[in-house]
Order: sequence, then C-alpha cells, then structure tokens
Amino acid sequence: MPNHNFKDSLKLSVMPIGFTFRQIVISSLKSIIVCMILSFGLFLIRDHLSVATVALILVIPVVLGVISGGFFAGIAATIMGFFIYDYFFIKPYYTLSVGAAQNWAALGVYVVVMITLSQMVTKINTARMEAQRRAKENRELFDLSELLLKDSSIQDISEYVLDLLLSYFKLTSAVLFIQNGDKLTLTGKAGISLEDEEIRNILNKTVHPIRLEPTATGNNELSVVVLSSQTSDIGLLAIKGLSYNKDNRELFKAFINHLSYALERTLLRDQVMKTELLQKADEIKNSLVGAVSHDLRTPLSAIKISSSTILESNSNLSDEELKELLFLIDFQATKLDKLVGNLLDMTRIESGTLVLKKENILISNIVDECLENFKYQDEFSRINIQNKVPKELVFADKILLTQALVNLVDNALKYSPENQSIDLIVDKPQSNLIKFVVRDYGPGLDKNLDFTYLNLFNKNNSGGRGGLGLAIAFNFIKSTGGDIKLNKDFSNGTEFEVTLNSVA
Repeated sequence: MPNHNFKDSLKLSVMPIGFTFRQIVISSLKSIIVCMILSFGLFLIRDHLSVATVALILVIPVVLGVISGGFFAGIAATIMGFFIYDYFFIKPYYTLSVGAAQNWAALGVYVVVMITLSQMVTKINTARMEAQRRAKENRELFDLSELLLKDSSIQDISEYVLDLLLSYFKLTSAVLFIQNGDKLTLTGKAGISLEDEEIRNILNKTVHPIRLEPTATGNNELSVVVLSSQTSDIGLLAIKGLSYNKDNRELFKAFINHLSYALERTLLRDQVMKTELLQKADEIKNSLVGAVSHDLRTPLSAIKISSSTILESNSNLSDEELKELLFLIDFQATKLDKLVGNLLDMTRIESGTLVLKKENILISNIVDECLENFKYQDEFSRINIQNKVPKELVFADKILLTQALVNLVDNALKYSPENQSIDLIVDKPQSNLIKFVVRDYGPGLDKNLDFTYLNLFNKNNSGGRGGLGLAIAFNFIKSTGGDIKLNKDFSNGTEFEVTLNSVA
C-alpha cells in the first residue's frame, strides 16, 4: 500500500471541474457586494477621480466573480458595475442617461472590456482547473499503479480499489466478483450492500455484463462491467450510482484496466506459488521416501536376521546366544521406534501442529541424556568429550534438542573411520551463547552444498553423508530456537556447530 493515507489526500485533491448553480449564485452576490463597497469608497472621492480610473477599479469585482463563480458570475458583476458606473460616476449623476459623447465611449469600452475580461479569466480558470483535474488523475493512477505493482493479496486490492472508486466516482455501491472456474466468487464490496436478489442474479449470470463501459449513467441502477485480460475473463465489477460523463470516462476505463491487470497479476502469482509449493512437497516426498527406505532398512534387516536365526535354530542356540539375539532385536526395535517417532515429529513441525515444550534446561543434562543413548554400544568409547561442560541453562524443548544432538553424534560415529574417535565439544563463546560442536574425521560433506535439511535428505547431494537422522537434527534444532551450520573451514572431516541462547 502507498505510505501516505490515500483517502485523505483524495479528499484534499478533489477540485471542481465546473461550477454548480449554487456556486454561481453565491459568487455573483459576493461580487455585487464587493462592487457596491468599492463604489461607496469611490463615491466619497468622486470629484478627485477620472472616469477611466473608476472603470479600472470596478474591474476588481468582475475578476473576483469570474474566479470564484465562472463567466456568469463575472457577467453579474459587469451588469452591476455598469449601472453603478453610469448612475454615480458619469454625468449627469443619478440618472441612467449619458451626456457627453466621451462618456458614451467610456461606458461602451467598460462593457466590452469587462465581457472580454470575463471570457479570458474564465478560460484561464477553466484551463487551471482542467490542469488540476489531470494532475489529480495522474496522482491517483500513480498511487494505484504503485499499489498494484506490489505483492498484495486479492482482498487488499479489492478493498483499496473499491474504496477509491466510491470516493472518486461518487458511487453508492461497488462489488467485485472473481471468476473461479465456472463460478463467480464475491471477493470484495464497498458502499451500500447489494440486495440478495441482485447478487444471486449476478452469480447465476442472469445479468448480462458489458465490457469496460457501464450500462447505467447517473442513476442508481445496477451496472456490471467485465474485468478481462488478454486471454480470459477475470471477474465482474458491479456498481451503482455512477455519473458517467466525458470528464471521467477515460479515467474510469484506466481504473478498470489497472484493476484487471492487478487481479490477473495476483492470480498468476498465486498459481506460481501453488506450483512451487507442490514441487517442493514432491521433492520432500521423494527425498523422504529415499531417506526412510535407507534408514529403516538397517534396523529391519537386523531384526529380520535375528528373528529368523531364532526360528530356524530349533532351540540349538545357547542361552548366551539367544540372549544376544534378543538383545539385538530389542535394541534395533527401540532404534526403529525412535526413528519413526522422530519422523512423525518432523512431519508435525512441517505442518505446524507440533506443540513445543520449551523450558530452562541444564546443558549437562542434555549431554548426559545424549550419551545415555550410546552407553551400551561399542561406539560409546569413541565419543570424546573434549572439555568440561559449562553449568549453564538454555531455553529449549528438551526432547527435540536431545534427539537432535543424538542424531548428530550417531551420524558422526557412522561415517568416521573404524576405531577413530569423534569429538563432542560444549563451549561458551559469548556470555549469552552456548555452542555444541560435533566433529568427525570421515569423508565429509560437500562444502559447496546449499545447506538445507532438504539436501540433507539426499545422500548424493550430501556427498554420501545425508539421511533422515541428519535432516531431523537440522529441523529439530531450528524448531527449538537454535541455529545449526556446517563448518566449511574444517577440511579433515565434518564439523557441525549448534548455537543456542543461554538463560541469563
């Protein structure tokens, strides 16, 4: 929307293109009164003035009358001035007869000059008002163009333009309908509401619209205008009370064309956005299917092999072997359960339905719970805590933050060389920040990658290091109010940095 209040400026900028009967009468009376006041002053010093001087001074009320009321007000002042001039200032005084020939000449010159002057001033005044009207129209069209070039919604455009149409063209009603397939949808309205029967007739297309120009002129009949683009009809504009004349005809057409263009542009933009959203959803779906297929395959394969071994062994397994296989099934089932739970949480985050449970959490508790997930795995000994964990609080969702850290550590362990440690560093780089660093010495991620969780789904884009766990970690950290980034300066593997605001 334009920065200034357009409705206020519209009220200030409206200038009359012609004069009403009331304006002419009032201006005529004012000019006559001015003429009488001047005449009284001149009468007091009549003996010291020439006839020509009086005529020049009596030009003033004529000019004032023309400016404020047009040509007819100027003529009224001229007639009044003629009688005063003849009666009080041309000998013999106090009669309408004229004595000397030069007095006839003076009186005739006065009338001719006053009428000519009235015509000239009227033309100048008309040209000035026409210029003001054109300037006002240009300002309005510029403001309208400024709005329509912005990314405004259909509702914003409807509200703005309909109010503008009501203000400028003195409409009583304006209603906008948008073509939606084979149906019309009421999108916006201003002024006095149309009757239900009128709206039904429009929606049922029993009212036959015309293109660009309304059917009604100067009355309160319903008139419908087609809004169309080069390729199709966009909608209909139903109006009442339009006084349609040569002065506003072209401006009305310009408004309709601007409105049609704006609606077409907005509808096309909405279609593009929907297409982009569908493409993004399709990309997420494809990436998610690939990631889920890979990340679910490992625990499912382990469960399948272990269970098949138990079933096919015919109880030839020792208690120790049976216990080990059952432990593996339980462990992989737990891992699978967490994976599915994380996936569901991420889906809820994407749809905006996940309710975060943020609270003040000790950093040490987050680290301890993260390590607890690896306590009974062989890889636990490979996790290297490099420095003492600071006793600080962060305000976050404990479950999401812990799981994100678990996923980062698990990803680092998975892609590190065998028997190679990974580093888990907790630091406080600034008084109000807490930073987790998870570092491994594996193949690394593509440092030129546009680092988004969508790319992290895709192992090919991520240099073989992507997957569901990493994408979930990215999404969880972002959702709980933190920031995660890939350290592109670390060249010996992969280093993720997670930054959170500490609680003062």
